[in-house]
Amino acid sequence: MIIENIDLTKYVNNNLVPPPEGVYNVECTRVERYTAKSSRKPMLQFIWMVLDGKFTGRYFTTRIALEGDGPLSVLASLFLTLGVPLQKELDTDPLIGKKCRVVLVKNDSNMLSCDGYMPYEEDSGLL
Repeated sequence: MIIENIDLTKYVNNNLVPPPEGVYNVECTRVERYTAKSSRKPMLQFIWMVLDGKFTGRYFTTRIALEGDGPLSVLASLFLTLGVPLQKELDTDPLIGKKCRVVLVKNDSNMLSCDGYMPYEEDSGLL
């Protein structure tokens, strides 16, 4: 059945649809701590906003576990990439508003994940 004169497309918020795989200049808009449902591990979830290119304004998330040498070294690298000095206590507040570049790839589950954080480059001609 077709119902005429009802356009649902204007109710879709494209800013909530993550961008495709690629390299993006982004700004950290929020950091949340939570416990992963499956592993029960403490995690940080970062909410990023794309700053330029055709996906400007789109949001996506990345996650980093708060235990294990691998994830913690990624977290330390992210702090340094964002220009936030490492401290003996973890304070995520200074990350808000900081900019960097991320490499988004699809993982084995066909979901987006971050494959690296790099220093921010203004007008870099990214996607």
